[in-house]
Amino acid sequence: MRTNANQKALPKGALDWHKAELGARVQRLRIEANLSQRQAADLAGINQRSWGRLEEGLHFPQLDSLLRVQWALQLESIEELLGDAASARLLEQSAE
Repeated sequence: MRTNANQKALPKGALDWHKAELGARVQRLRIEANLSQRQAADLAGINQRSWGRLEEGLHFPQLDSLLRVQWALQLESIEELLGDAASARLLEQSAE
């Protein structure tokens, strides 16, 4: 990953609202898909506890886990899960 010598560290708690927003979106999409947490977690290949922590906004997953969640919820794009701006930034960071 490239870093800028003048770049400051990410402030503590800077991603908290993203985690909460993502968690609420994942929960809403799971309910719309008529899946329990266990069913969704099984489809994504992750444990139910991790899925629950994601929905509670306690965890912001890595890109591979986000793609598993996308697949489990049968979403056509990562933008449906993250929103356009957040997904563009995440994909940009993963390419660095």
